[in-house]
Amino acid sequence: MRKFFNLDNLRAEAPAMRIRKKENMTTIAFVALAIGALVLAREFWLWLRLSHVPGPFRHALTGFSMARTALKGSIHEHYMELHEKYGPLVRIGPNTVMFSDPETLKQIAA
Repeated sequence: MRKFFNLDNLRAEAPAMRIRKKENMTTIAFVALAIGALVLAREFWLWLRLSHVPGPFRHALTGFSMARTALKGSIHEHYMELHEKYGPLVRIGPNTVMFSDPETLKQIAA
């Protein structure tokens, strides 16, 4: 009777497959860290690009505080308070600025 499967060969290859799995996991971990570093670098660059615009620090990090204010229904009052405190140009999100003076728009667009 002829054997279709030779289990001895499978057992001999098992240690090599374990090494490959470790190498694959190392490669996956390295790629994940590299992608994470690129995402963090991009976010830092976006944050740094608007860092000169005045506004609350928490608004520069995330938009959650503005979303919470919007859900309360008092976002227009919050915008007025921000403009009274920080001036005509205010940073209200990581990538978002708001202005209250038409002259500020001319300066931004120039």
